[in-house]
Amino acid sequence: MYTISEAQVKKFEDVSSIERYIHDNLITRQHRLGFRGHANATWGLETTLVRYVDEAMSMFPERKESFENTYEVAEAILHRDFKRKLITNSDLPQEQVDKIDIWQYGQHFGLPSPLLDWSYSPYIALYFALVDRPRSKAEEPCAIWVINLEILEMMNRIIVDDIRPKYADKISPTEYLNKLYPALDIVDEPYEGNKRIEFQQGFFTKLDYYRSIEIWIKKIGRDLPQPKADRIFLQKLEFPCGQRDSMKLLDKLDKMNINGRTLFPDIFGTVKDTIDSTSRWFQTPKYKTFYFSH
Repeated sequence: MYTISEAQVKKFEDVSSIERYIHDNLITRQHRLGFRGHANATWGLETTLVRYVDEAMSMFPERKESFENTYEVAEAILHRDFKRKLITNSDLPQEQVDKIDIWQYGQHFGLPSPLLDWSYSPYIALYFALVDRPRSKAEEPCAIWVINLEILEMMNRIIVDDIRPKYADKISPTEYLNKLYPALDIVDEPYEGNKRIEFQQGFFTKLDYYRSIEIWIKKIGRDLPQPKADRIFLQKLEFPCGQRDSMKLLDKLDKMNINGRTLFPDIFGTVKDTIDSTSRWFQTPKYKTFYFSH
C-alpha cells in the first residue's frame, strides 16, 4: 500500500536495471503516466518561475516580501510584459498573441514559467536525465520522475468538490481558500508554433502558490482518501549514470530516434544533436581489430 502524501523513491544499482524497469513496468496501457528526467536526483519538482523568484529574493533581500507575495507579483508582471512586448516588437501579430498560451510560448524561449514540462514517454524522460549532465556531477545519480495522471485527476476532483467546500465556512475569502488548496492542473492543449511539445510527447503541469509538487502533496495529502490499490501517485527512480554509461544509453536512444534533432525540431535541436553525437564519438575506440578465420 502506498501513500499519496509523499513521493516514493526507488533506487537502482546500475543503468541496466533502470532500462529493464522501464521496459517491464512503464510501457503500459494499464495506467496513464507522465515522466520527467532530472540530471541530478536531488532536484525537486520546481518550476523555472520558482527558481527565478528565489534568485530575485536573494539579490534584493531589503524588500522583505514573502515568497508567496513575490511569486504572485512576478508571475503577473512576466505574463503582462511578455505579452505586451511580443506585440510591440512585432515578434508575433496581435491576433496570434491573443490565441497562444503565453506561458508555453515564453518557456520555449527561456521565460521563467509556472509550467513544469513532462513527457508521456519514459525514454524521452531518460534522454533529458542524461543529455545535459554536468561532468562535475558525474558521480551523482540521475532521476526519472513518474506521475500517475489518473490519480492526479481524482485528486483534483476531490479538491474542488470535497476539500474546498469542507473548509468554506472556516477559511475566507474564497480566493484565499483556493490558494491553500489549489489543483495541480494538467496543460496539454497544443498551440500553433510549438512543435516541440508534440515531438517530445509532452504536456505540462501548472501549480500555483506552492514551491514544488512535493510540498503540495504533503499538504493536500492530509485531506485526501488514500487509494486502496497498490498504485503510486508520484515516484522518483534514482539510478547511477556515470559519463560512459550515459553515453552508451544515449547511443541506444539515438538508435530509437530519440535525440536532440528529433526532440527539438529547429536550429537549436540541430546544434544540440551535433554536439551530442560528437561527444559520443570520443568514446569510439581509436583502433578497431578484426579477426578472420580460415
